[in-house]
Amino acid sequence: MARQEWDDPNIPEGLMLDEENHVIEGTQSNLFVLKGRRLITPDLSSCGVAGVVRDLVLEVAAELKLTTQVARVTLGELQRAEVLFITNSLLGVCPVAALENRRYDVRKIPDTLVQRVRHLALGSVGMT
Repeated sequence: MARQEWDDPNIPEGLMLDEENHVIEGTQSNLFVLKGRRLITPDLSSCGVAGVVRDLVLEVAAELKLTTQVARVTLGELQRAEVLFITNSLLGVCPVAALENRRYDVRKIPDTLVQRVRHLALGSVGMT
């Protein structure tokens, strides 16, 4: 339903906030913030949907020795983040190139993380 609030084809995804304006997720995805070797995803204990691929990302990140954190995330933190990416069962790991006027360097997402999650989520489907 939230995705139906806009019809601009240049906006592929929107953000969902809780009552305190903390970021929860996308309208169709889970969200991750990467700061150095620290991977943060919003706390979903009060609301939101913890997707299967979200769980895979947290699992693989731990295997890769990335520090993971489930925490409250503000819009300001998204603006200050080095990298953002979203996940869902159809996309796997999808880089966020821009949020409003802020651009992100999608090359900073560890390729090992993306490939390992893709393999676990899809098996040999889509693997090159």
